[in-house]
Amino acid sequence: MPELKDFEGFDAAFADAVVGVDTLFGGNVGSESGGDHFIADTYPTTEATLPPSYHDPRAQTLRERGGAQAGQDAELVEKYIKDYGPLEVRGHLLEALGSGAPASRRDFVDHMGGGPGSHGANSASDQ
Repeated sequence: MPELKDFEGFDAAFADAVVGVDTLFGGNVGSESGGDHFIADTYPTTEATLPPSYHDPRAQTLRERGGAQAGQDAELVEKYIKDYGPLEVRGHLLEALGSGAPASRRDFVDHMGGGPGSHGANSASDQ
């Protein structure tokens, strides 16, 4: 088996966010069968290491319980979200991209889950 690589910069931030959201929905991107994947179906587990959001002990608890569920362990979920920032993914990814990234890539990220006002006047191509 080839040596697994560690993602860096934008790729690391993106992997952490995607795996974090997958975990919150009860997915297990590390499952070889693929049957436990939720949104991160094509994570390259045979080529790259899994990010910190996967290895966190809280992630294991979330996977065992089928993800974040209403009324269960609100504190655990809040701390996991706070530490891995899937709600702030847009900002983390724009920062990881840096100003030298192509405008098309910055625009793509700028339009990700930023909530109201994330599209249009504040897009990367307008800055």
